[in-house]
Amino acid sequence: MFLLQASPHLHRFELHLGSCERDEWDISPSDCPYLYLEEVLISGFYGFPLETQIAMYLLSSAKALKKMTLLCRDRGYDHEKGFHDLVPIFPEKEFGRKFKKQAEDACQWLQEVRPQGVRLLLE
Repeated sequence: MFLLQASPHLHRFELHLGSCERDEWDISPSDCPYLYLEEVLISGFYGFPLETQIAMYLLSSAKALKKMTLLCRDRGYDHEKGFHDLVPIFPEKEFGRKFKKQAEDACQWLQEVRPQGVRLLLE
């Protein structure tokens, strides 16, 4: 997570995964913890292994973390609207339920391993 390493005094971090190619991400653990990061928001979270790995990495590396929010929907940015929800990546109800359940299962696991004092929300 080079962006975080380049911004060691960051207090709030938003990661909008969207429909990016998740298999191509390289998450190399950092030797230095993030001492100031208090809040993380990850949108486009569907509980895939790499997404869960990113969340776990941030939970374990952000020593001042108070809150992590995982959004089961994609967000985008428009210079007129700012950040806003996008059309669902999985619009069919059957797929939507499957990935919502997958995200819930991943969130439940993250709840069990999260550091004490960190609020973990799934929306």
